[in-house]
Amino acid sequence: SWNDLEIAINRLSPLSEQMEKIEQKRDTHFQKIKKRLNMSEQDGFYAVAAHLDGSTREDCLKGYRKMKVALLRMRGLTSGIDQYVRTVGDTSRTVLNEVFPHRKGNIYSNNGVRRPAAADPMVLNRHL
Repeated sequence: SWNDLEIAINRLSPLSEQMEKIEQKRDTHFQKIKKRLNMSEQDGFYAVAAHLDGSTREDCLKGYRKMKVALLRMRGLTSGIDQYVRTVGDTSRTVLNEVFPHRKGNIYSNNGVRRPAAADPMVLNRHL
């Protein structure tokens, strides 16, 4: 449903901004920890975690695993949304090309500049 998709996208925008701020804070803290441990910028999370004491290391590893799982879930959701939008767009284009075959392909002006086909009035139900 396009309406539901639009609602979901509008809800995700503020969450995305909030996640970006949290990620910036996380990276800032991570860089501080690396400096404190005299580690290079190229050292990854597990190399840094290996230098932490027992309980801190376990807490960090647990948080890192949770973050990875959440990221995989988010990738799955966004991939599903992307696939849905692409499929609906492709289907709509295919239907429109069948309904208006004269609008297929590229149309050029007298100057050789690509231009859209003449727009015939049309009402398209977004719930295809």
